[in-house]
Amino acid sequence: MDWPTILDVPANPPVVAERNEIPDWLFLGLLGIQGAFWAYTYACLIYRGNRDRWMGIPVFAVVLNLSWEVTFLIVLPHPPQQKPIDVLWILLDLFILRLAFRYGWKDFDFPKATFVRLVAAALVVSFVFHIVMGWELADNEGIYGAMAINIYMSIAFIQLLRRRGSSIGQSMHVAVGKAVGTLGAGAMFFAWYPGRNLLTMCTLVILAIDIVYIRMLHRQLRADGVPTWSLRHPTVRPPVPAPVSAPDPVRS
Repeated sequence: MDWPTILDVPANPPVVAERNEIPDWLFLGLLGIQGAFWAYTYACLIYRGNRDRWMGIPVFAVVLNLSWEVTFLIVLPHPPQQKPIDVLWILLDLFILRLAFRYGWKDFDFPKATFVRLVAAALVVSFVFHIVMGWELADNEGIYGAMAINIYMSIAFIQLLRRRGSSIGQSMHVAVGKAVGTLGAGAMFFAWYPGRNLLTMCTLVILAIDIVYIRMLHRQLRADGVPTWSLRHPTVRPPVPAPVSAPDPVRS
């Protein structure tokens, strides 16, 4: 049984298309936008995380970020000019991962020791995921993995806010910095690969979800009595006390 289809699968899919050459001013401008806004986002995450003693970013987003950066630094062939930047992001992510091991368990209802083992297992799975995806798609730049991480991260920020019912650990600076930084990366990907519609679609989806999170966070900040653009405000306690870290049950 067969019938005509709307679309045929291309013999040369867009994923194998060569990268467009773009002017240096455009490349450096977009690189500067994403780099500056993401660096500022990381700095604000670290500041609020230390001040509130709560994570300002979903724990497993940090895991995915770190594994992506290490994968393209030492496993798959990332462009040489990108590798110094990878080292910088790895150092920042390691610092945030340290915060995750100290405070990330508060968002989960199982013992801290179990949380640490789960994060370690997630790191291993994430490494395998990025290696397989990058190799199978011949994606030396890690673009598809980066977009997958950002879609997850945008959704996870909303889940984090809803689960806590509080703005603790979070900041409008982080929300907007993440959105603008990712939009800059998406614009660069579009300039390089205008025929890869999946990348454009991912960029627009991420932006839409980020806007939803920004609006939700704005309402929560007002409910908590925190000025929208405050970064140094006192810690806001969540309405539900954080679970107490209990030891793992003893097995007989």
